[in-house]
Amino acid sequence: MNSTLIYSFRTNKYINYLNKAGIEVFVFGKLKEDFIKFQKLVERTRPELIIGLAEVKDKSKFETLAINIFGRDRKVNKNGKNSYPLHIPYKGIFQKSANSTKSFCNWTMYKISEIIDPKYTKVSFLHFNKKDLSEVFDFIKNMK
Repeated sequence: MNSTLIYSFRTNKYINYLNKAGIEVFVFGKLKEDFIKFQKLVERTRPELIIGLAEVKDKSKFETLAINIFGRDRKVNKNGKNSYPLHIPYKGIFQKSANSTKSFCNWTMYKISEIIDPKYTKVSFLHFNKKDLSEVFDFIKNMK
């Protein structure tokens, strides 16, 4: 069992920096297509923790909920739960987000939360500001 699985999106300008720091990152490009690959990776590796990463312009924050909303008014899953609580790592040096996103970040958090077994795998998501990049690297390396 691999302890931590990291993912991000092709729009993340810092993926190469993460890789150079020895942090392997699964990259989502085409959401639905890549989600199938990611699901197989999760089934094969059975991680204890999955951490999603995406850059933001404001403060770095951990997301607290994956909600069943995508965009303005669409559902991620028409028959799905309203939300899934996300794990805030105890080593978290970043604050918690007060509001949930409704973008690709939320879509992946929600879909991942649907497929994992919460007894064995926790899901976290960090929206980070580039000024916190070294803290993000340290945080991830300490989680592995």
